[in-house]
Amino acid sequence: MGTIVIDQRGTKLAYATGAMIVRVPDQPPRSIPLRLLDRLVIAGSTQIDSNLLPHLAEHDIGVLALPARGHRRSAFLYGQSHGDAARRLGQYRMTLADDEALYWARRFVMARLMGSRRLLRRARNTRPDQRRALHRGFNQLLGALNSARTTTSLESLRGFEGAGAAAYFAAYKALFAPTLGFNQRNRRPPRDPVNAALSLGYTLAHGDAVQALTRAGLDPMLGFLHEPVHNRESLACDLVETARPRIEQVVWRLFAEKRLSSDQFSIDDGAARMQKSARQTFFAAYERHATLHRRWFRRYARVLAAACRNRFDSEP
Repeated sequence: MGTIVIDQRGTKLAYATGAMIVRVPDQPPRSIPLRLLDRLVIAGSTQIDSNLLPHLAEHDIGVLALPARGHRRSAFLYGQSHGDAARRLGQYRMTLADDEALYWARRFVMARLMGSRRLLRRARNTRPDQRRALHRGFNQLLGALNSARTTTSLESLRGFEGAGAAAYFAAYKALFAPTLGFNQRNRRPPRDPVNAALSLGYTLAHGDAVQALTRAGLDPMLGFLHEPVHNRESLACDLVETARPRIEQVVWRLFAEKRLSSDQFSIDDGAARMQKSARQTFFAAYERHATLHRRWFRRYARVLAAACRNRFDSEP
């Protein structure tokens, strides 16, 4: 089962004998064994019995509460963290060492840029009518990739990553109908249907990244590419860079295949909001594609955790 999405207003969640009880209005209650659950996503107004929370933590189940209307931040409740504090001490030392921080930041940037180029290469074959724009972005990403590969400065690496992202979205927007109003990447709030779908996908991936890092015993707040900022899981932001191209491909295909359309979104105070039918379609598509990037996240987290532990052991 893995993931459960709660997207029905008035749902009540409770605990009973190793299971989560889901009570949806006008439906019979469901019992979901906690041993089958890996993550819980809450998208609607939901009541949670406080007795359920420690059992979710005991079973290492992460909870992602998506923001309600008028709120911008999601909430993450972590499962059990790895008990080896030496990993986090090594991580703190690595983030303060410029050469080590640059090494890890470069890995995340390279993964992002290479994934973006792969998407544009596929898109050129699918959309020959937009070949010129896609080819231009593809070539500009190669320049950003080569610069990122050779730079010796973390600050310049961030600059090349930003330039690559700008070139990529200038090409990526050509894949969508002009009626969708997608002209550039925007957020907080997203102002068109495509940006709303992208933001939801990035948020779900961010929750997956936080869970992987916490389980590996790392501090998700302390990143390498993304600088520490109050109330931001910067290392999770680093990790999400590796998954962004796959999420962007999911969003592109959903709109291209008409499974998502502009009439499934509303505009409220300049913010594009998904209607329930669009969320259901998106959650299902995301889950079908999330297995791979979750495996990447676990692998990255294990490798990074081992490096952090070695960093701690190497210094008295």
